[in-house]
Amino acid sequence: MKIIVFSIDSKYKKNLIEEVFKKNSKHGIYLCLDQGKQKFCDTLKINKLIRAELLQLSDAERENILNGYIDLIGNISTKNHNSREWWASDISSKNRVTSPMQELLNNIVVSVKTIEMCVNESKDLYIFGVHSPIIIFLKEYARSEKIDIQIISRRLRWLNYKKIIKKYFFLFRVIISSLKNILLTHFVFGRVNKIDKSRPVILIKSFVFPSAFINKGKYEDPFFGGLEIFLKKHLSENTQIITVSQGFSERYRLYKKMKSVHSQIIFPIEKFLRMKDVFLGGASIFRFWLFGSIKIPKKIFFLKNNLSSTLQEIVDSTGDSIPFGDYLYYYLARRIAKSYKLQTCYMTYEGNHWERMFIIGLREIRPNIEIIGYQHAAIPQSAAGIFISCKEVSLIPHPDRIITTGEKVTEILHKNSCFPKNRIQSGCALRYQYLYSLVQSPIRKISRNTYTILLVLGDLESLSLLLYAIKEAKLLSDVNFIIRTHPILPLEHFFSICGMDYSDLPNNMSISNIDYVQGDIERCDTVLYWSSSVALEALMMGKSLIYFDRGDVLSFDPMSFIDFNDLKWTVQFDESILSIVDEVTNMKHSEFVVKVNKGREHIMDYFSQKNKENMRVFIPGTYNI
Repeated sequence: MKIIVFSIDSKYKKNLIEEVFKKNSKHGIYLCLDQGKQKFCDTLKINKLIRAELLQLSDAERENILNGYIDLIGNISTKNHNSREWWASDISSKNRVTSPMQELLNNIVVSVKTIEMCVNESKDLYIFGVHSPIIIFLKEYARSEKIDIQIISRRLRWLNYKKIIKKYFFLFRVIISSLKNILLTHFVFGRVNKIDKSRPVILIKSFVFPSAFINKGKYEDPFFGGLEIFLKKHLSENTQIITVSQGFSERYRLYKKMKSVHSQIIFPIEKFLRMKDVFLGGASIFRFWLFGSIKIPKKIFFLKNNLSSTLQEIVDSTGDSIPFGDYLYYYLARRIAKSYKLQTCYMTYEGNHWERMFIIGLREIRPNIEIIGYQHAAIPQSAAGIFISCKEVSLIPHPDRIITTGEKVTEILHKNSCFPKNRIQSGCALRYQYLYSLVQSPIRKISRNTYTILLVLGDLESLSLLLYAIKEAKLLSDVNFIIRTHPILPLEHFFSICGMDYSDLPNNMSISNIDYVQGDIERCDTVLYWSSSVALEALMMGKSLIYFDRGDVLSFDPMSFIDFNDLKWTVQFDESILSIVDEVTNMKHSEFVVKVNKGREHIMDYFSQKNKENMRVFIPGTYNI
């Protein structure tokens, strides 16, 4: 067999493909690694090429990939741990959206699996939409396996240069944007004059959304719930509790509302940033890109393959990207720590870039401060950033302890992370306590004419889910579909990517205008999702679930660590949900109730209800209780 690789920069014209076919067998398999080329690739079926099947991996294989990924980044950390920029980088974060590593590992695993299949069947393999790091990997893999390989590329190196130029241009843009944010925040919010610098301070670092302002002058933290009220009952009256929050959508309107809150001390993060911080941050990143960059070990293995050359190529082609706004958290933390008598800091914990920058900044000024990371949401397998390799556990900036939402999450961290087990404590789901007041008798529709499916969109990576739902809605005209987007990503963002607008939605598909997600869950029968933790809320409220599997090697399902399939189905793009709807509507009510109750038991272990015991771990200094 032979591998024919078309790089991402190749001219995708049929006459070019025909020229290649003349020299190779027309009977083979084709694999498309870039979604933007998929439509073109699918036209190749007329040339007797068969599309490679979506990846099917066992749980054991996925677990092996996850462990390999965590160790891979841990190995790189040992070479770069003295660099602040490394800890701020997308690669270091293992962020499932911004890091290039998830796509890289996806492509490696998919390519290897497909190559193995083609070798067994003696068929040629055509791979389209291939970026330079994967080309390097495929060359080395083909050489080691003694397989013929042909690379069709026009100007891949120039494409990398364009990416690098774009990277510097983007840095310039975000510097300007950050300066603007600081100026506008100072104009909208005014002065910081509520904090007594002589008194001890407990700091809560959070985020703000429109739903946080329940009514005029009152604020409820969207991540930490009633933590401030609880702490006030257990701390001395002399202690001040301060919340600093970052806004996204409707940022300045929310900051203006924040100013009118008098019962709590709450500020926008930009109030603690200065113009010089922006210039210092920009200069540090610029210097790192020019003279430093990420160091890659010469031998670094993933699934028995040495990826040193592949990883070096991904770093050289902008894999050393750093989110500038997250980098500024270093300067923000230093200024707060210098200005006030910080004793304890509570922050959300996901392993993101900003968390590490914030921790580094705090510890440089207040080395004895207690930093508590609160794991506040569901953990899909792809959220590898929350897991720490044993090789980097003593190097990585991390909290003193982690409080989880429940016993199940504590088990997940114990199994997959080398974070000290005695520093991981089971707490409760502060932001999900409302679920326990919404538990009601399960209601199941017995007719498709009134059946409603709630489509939950998260980040822009869920575009394929939207396209799938539109396809299904056109086929199931008697089923209602409701689209719910994330507060900071309205539907227009998705339309701008795929060239669609509201007129492209079928008549049985509508857009939610409800502020609170539980309102949408209550009026639906099934939740169709990809990476949203709304699935766990829906199961608690007695709804069936359909997970959309894109074929990722690490699952984006927030329930991927929960062994529950009684009221949950999985579909891929070529599969219909019709049979699932029929199965739910035809299910005996008694059977449905049993399955709902099983699901609720799992969620109660995951999102625990608060009580005196699990709330005690939130008290500063509470390590062993």
